[in-house]
Amino acid sequence: MRARSGARRRCKRGPVGWTPIVDMNPVLLKPETDTGAQVIVQGKRFATMKARDYGKAKAELMPRVLESFHRLGRGRDLVLVEGAGSPAEVNLRKGDIANMGFAEAADLPVVLAGDIDRGGVIAQLVGTHAVLPDEDRARIKAFLVNKFRGDPTLFADGAAEIARLTGWHDLGTLPWFSDAWRLPAEDVMDITTRKGGAFKIAVPRLNRIANFDDLDPLVNEPDVTVEIIEPGRPLPGDADLVLIPGSKSTIADLADFRAQGWDIDLTAPYSARRARSGHLWWLSDAGNRDHRRRRYRRAGGARGRAGASGRCHASGTPQNAGADPSHPPALGQSG
Repeated sequence: MRARSGARRRCKRGPVGWTPIVDMNPVLLKPETDTGAQVIVQGKRFATMKARDYGKAKAELMPRVLESFHRLGRGRDLVLVEGAGSPAEVNLRKGDIANMGFAEAADLPVVLAGDIDRGGVIAQLVGTHAVLPDEDRARIKAFLVNKFRGDPTLFADGAAEIARLTGWHDLGTLPWFSDAWRLPAEDVMDITTRKGGAFKIAVPRLNRIANFDDLDPLVNEPDVTVEIIEPGRPLPGDADLVLIPGSKSTIADLADFRAQGWDIDLTAPYSARRARSGHLWWLSDAGNRDHRRRRYRRAGGARGRAGASGRCHASGTPQNAGADPSHPPALGQSG
């Protein structure tokens, strides 16, 4: 089995000259449904779990996470551990393996980073201090403010107030990095529209996108505009190409796709402007990089209930089952 880790994690290790290894991302979650995900532990599939079951399994996973941490520390002076989520999620503190729970298990000091770009950074940091239990609060030694735009001296009074209210040391601000969008997205919510050249690619935002970093090469093309279509918006009729990302739950995402009316939007350019050379590309079945180019065509009926499991395409039928090679497949069917 091919070992897997997050693309963002692999990218972060490049500048320091390290060959990425699975210990740098010991537990990776790949969502498959609204309440479940595939769990990858040290590069190998561990299980597919519901969120509640994953919470119960954390005690079993913590030794593996600590094992990876100690392996990385051998022969090195410093290991930086990036937390996941927020330490203020005190309802998830019990059994935590990716934030303050891990810091406690490994006996690490913590620096708390606030995101000023989202707004309310003073409330973020002071509010976190207020809700943390005493032992976690004492473990945080300092804070910093990330994604700062403009003159940092304008925030001096704000930083002083945070330090006064929390007792944490102020490490200053980190400036806004305008080229950060060129790096792999941290998660699916980081995918945003990137304006470039005249060639427009429309990408509907599915609920369960599998390998969203497949879009990164397109985003970095200067002649291409990648437009993310949010639920509630129609697919643009002037798109040169509609690209449907791979899904970890194809039947459920196809149902959502149709509920948005996007299947109707796909047929409109074909029926209204037959001379237009519009195409649909489907990044099929997570991980396979199976690029399928199809002319716009009306979607066929899907079999299977939303959320059903199994490696099937959006039609709900096995690949190539009953396919007529003389007839182009409908949207979501394999060819």
